[in-house]
Amino acid sequence: MATVQSLDHIIGSRIALARIVRGWTCGQLADRAGLAPRTVKCIEAGKLRAGATRLFSFAVVLGVPISWFFEPRPRLPQRRQLTRQ
Repeated sequence: MATVQSLDHIIGSRIALARIVRGWTCGQLADRAGLAPRTVKCIEAGKLRAGATRLFSFAVVLGVPISWFFEPRPRLPQRRQLTRQ
């Protein structure tokens, strides 16, 4: 069973993965999500928890369903499937 800390790390890694597949920097994701780049970096590193509101915002901005962050083996989002913001 995953601990809260490991889940924070997994979710942060998924956010980073979706961002990288999109070709965005932390700063670009931060701008689109209305956050500071440092906040995005801390969330991606699992050092800061993404609450429900932030996680929903990331899902919308990154064009993935919120469930994607929790799937055991998520499929990589395809660039063409991601909506452009």
